[in-house]
Amino acid sequence: MKIEILNKEKDKVGNDIFIKKCDTLAHSPVYTFFLKNLAETIDKGLGYPVTSWEDDKCEVIYAELNDKILGHIVYTKPNGGTLFIVLSAVDKEFRKNGIYTILHNHFEIIAKKNDCVAISSLIHKNNSVRLESIKKFNLMPEFYFMAKKL
Repeated sequence: MKIEILNKEKDKVGNDIFIKKCDTLAHSPVYTFFLKNLAETIDKGLGYPVTSWEDDKCEVIYAELNDKILGHIVYTKPNGGTLFIVLSAVDKEFRKNGIYTILHNHFEIIAKKNDCVAISSLIHKNNSVRLESIKKFNLMPEFYFMAKKL
């Protein structure tokens, strides 16, 4: 596991935060934060209760303040020209501080450095917070996943 400091930035309230990248989700300092947020997403009915990622095939960029994880974007390692977001989250205490915007900007830089032609993710139709946040980054629906519960 390799951790790299990408930058030191100020959030909207003036905190000096470190933006870091880890080359694998497995064994990363973000792992339990990721699992807690995934569980919360599932409990809210905004995700499926299934393991859909492989720890060693995901990378993560994250924000840290005084050794506390503030937020992350976990994504599949670059392949096929697209970086796919597995899960993104920001600690409730630090939402509205611009943490996700900072992370997303670094995420796009990583995509461009890897010659990706697109970034993508799946978002539940009832995840109003995420659906609102994507507008700021010009993310638009390309497909609708249709399902019928039996």
